[in-house]
Amino acid sequence: MQAFPPHVVADVDEPQALHGVLEDAQAIVDETTHLFNQLLVLAQAESNAGPRADTQDLDFAAQVHAITLEWVTEARRKHILLAFEGPDSDESVRGNALLLRELVSNLLDNAIRYTPRGGSVTARIQRDGEWIALEVEDNGPGVPEAERERVFERFYRAPGSDVEGSGLGLAIAREICRAHGAIIELLTPASGDGLLIRVRMRAVPAAVNSAKSLAASVL
Repeated sequence: MQAFPPHVVADVDEPQALHGVLEDAQAIVDETTHLFNQLLVLAQAESNAGPRADTQDLDFAAQVHAITLEWVTEARRKHILLAFEGPDSDESVRGNALLLRELVSNLLDNAIRYTPRGGSVTARIQRDGEWIALEVEDNGPGVPEAERERVFERFYRAPGSDVEGSGLGLAIAREICRAHGAIIELLTPASGDGLLIRVRMRAVPAAVNSAKSLAASVL
């Protein structure tokens, strides 16, 4: 947990000093809240192992596209180019909507957080036979192959990293993938720079989607 910096004890009667104290206090509150929320999501993901009644057929492509748009402001704040590639609808999976939202958000947060100012991040949806693949690719520092399994451990921070974070993002992503029978892997992009995280989930059969669309149109 981050401690208050030395200037907290400064003369807060000065408006500029008070403003700095309030900013630091808000940053600590935000960091603590984020950590608490991540721990709740991790616990929920762990409790969702196996079939559950709160799963449904979801248009995963539409969900990923919408969440990517939500992260545009944060990416622009760091002068990072955030892009989406692939179909933006009609690629469905079965899962828990809230957990899959957390999965996508955690991967985008991780990529934007570790990509240097002026870099790029791409969210991508691809169809691979009976699988739907979500890819989040960046041109940041990447993760050495020897560290790629360890970054899924809770609270693990890669040596030499000076980026603030809880070290829970990828641990949460793996637990959500386990709860959905999905496969998550860390790869090197074709360019040779950065990191590519790929999540593969089984697609809802097209026949099921067609039948549901017909039923919806009749209603």
